[in-house]
Amino acid sequence: MKQIDISGLLDEHRESWNLSKSLTGPVFARRLVDAKILREHVFPFPQRKEKRFAKVKIPMLEVLQSVRNNAYFTHAFAMQAHHISQPGLCDIYLNFEQPAHERGGLPEQKSIDLAFRSKPRCTTNFIQFDNYKIVMLNGMSTGLLGVETLGVRTVHSEPATVRVTDLERTLIDIVVRPHYAGGVENVLRGFILARDRIDIEKMAGYLTALDYVYPYHQAVGWYLSQAGFSDGQLASFRVRPRDRNFYLAHQMTAPVLDEHWKIYVPRNFGAERGLYLEP
Repeated sequence: MKQIDISGLLDEHRESWNLSKSLTGPVFARRLVDAKILREHVFPFPQRKEKRFAKVKIPMLEVLQSVRNNAYFTHAFAMQAHHISQPGLCDIYLNFEQPAHERGGLPEQKSIDLAFRSKPRCTTNFIQFDNYKIVMLNGMSTGLLGVETLGVRTVHSEPATVRVTDLERTLIDIVVRPHYAGGVENVLRGFILARDRIDIEKMAGYLTALDYVYPYHQAVGWYLSQAGFSDGQLASFRVRPRDRNFYLAHQMTAPVLDEHWKIYVPRNFGAERGLYLEP
């Protein structure tokens, strides 16, 4: 969405529109809103309040995306954009990337165990908007890996053209932060619904490029196997090291270890039990 510079617009057209020299940008903006030429959008995020003026026909999602340069939609909202979740209202996740910084190596098992016994990190930088939340995420630097421009139709706004993570990047993101997708049940459902559209090699390449400290390839491999991919199809995941036991989510109660993928999963959870096979 092209942003409107109210003050610049006023300066450019003050004489040709015969506007008073005393007219200020805020007053001019209010007149345009009152005349229904522009719509005012206010997003009072705790970290920084954002205000935008846009033409009336510009969808809210396109306006929202403009609050940060190169921001893009992720997680539960991206699932909806790719039709791998139940339709309806969901929280909107908007991500903008932090500068790159050096990361460490694979943690020891004790450190992994301790981290996943604790609650997952959740941002507090969100606002309540009608019956859902708009959540602003400060994601790690990826160089906009797997971000595409997509036309979306949701119940949140008019049809819009926005930046959103592609299918494979979305699936990786919800594995890494299942609490931003409604939980592991929704993640599994998403993999199953995406089964015939997943590009395994693209996903493997994304994981290599993202270079996570934690062995998220084990969790992704588990979900792919639950979605019906064979060991042969998952060769690019099976050859990766599994030197640590890992976890599908934080704070699971009495999880069981899948010996093949070396990952703890909730007890009695998985597609083989007939769970989550329907959209």
